[in-house]
Amino acid sequence: MLTFFKPKPILKDIIIDNFIDIHSHLLPGIDDGAQSIEDTNFLISEMNKMGFKQCITTPHVMENVWKNSRKKIELNLDTTQIELRNKNNNVPIKAAAEYMMDANFVTQLKLRRRQNNY
Repeated sequence: MLTFFKPKPILKDIIIDNFIDIHSHLLPGIDDGAQSIEDTNFLISEMNKMGFKQCITTPHVMENVWKNSRKKIELNLDTTQIELRNKNNNVPIKAAAEYMMDANFVTQLKLRRRQNNY
């Protein structure tokens, strides 16, 4: 009936155990997400307390805003993984990317097609 008066669930209560985050901005200083390794460590630790057991972070890639590349993301990931282990944060973290649909996206797509003979 009047369901809009019903309290919203707390995020922790709807996260199933061993959940894998697949869209976050956890690599420090690479886009509009975590700006330092301390931010990254804090965010991953708090996510882990909520039930997240692995993170696949997806930094933005947009030519005129976030000039990220696969190499830049992978280098940042490698450094971040080492620094997290040094802070005893052993939550597995991997990386992909969130490509914005800009002119560079089309250029990159055409380049990949040529490289893979599609």
